[in-house]
Amino acid sequence: MLQKLKSLLLDDTVYMAFLLFLVGVASFSLGRLSVTLPSDQAGSVVRSVAQIPSKPVLPTIGSTTPAGPVEAPAVVAPPEDAPKNFVASKSGTKFHALTCPGAKQIKDTNKIYFTTELEAEAAGYTRAANCKF
Repeated sequence: MLQKLKSLLLDDTVYMAFLLFLVGVASFSLGRLSVTLPSDQAGSVVRSVAQIPSKPVLPTIGSTTPAGPVEAPAVVAPPEDAPKNFVASKSGTKFHALTCPGAKQIKDTNKIYFTTELEAEAAGYTRAANCKF
């Protein structure tokens, strides 16, 4: 039995298949790691997981902290005549500046306008990557 296992491991075909499998797994893992890390850390895979900073945990509305209960911040709506600088689609997840190409592709019936970036982010939209703000 042991002799058969040794001969199988010394076979070039099995060795090359095993080596190819390991290279594939390593490539896949490094690819996944580069996507899950923030862009400033993607090139440095030598950092250990313990060194990667985690997002701070913020208290939720209604929870209590040592300082007391957390209350919702007051939301102030912009005036109706305020200039609309940003636009998003009702069915999308990104917001665009009015001068961006992506803003021009949204149908007029689906457009939602925002005055500030903070207003758009508060509505659950994220900044479009192809727009220069």
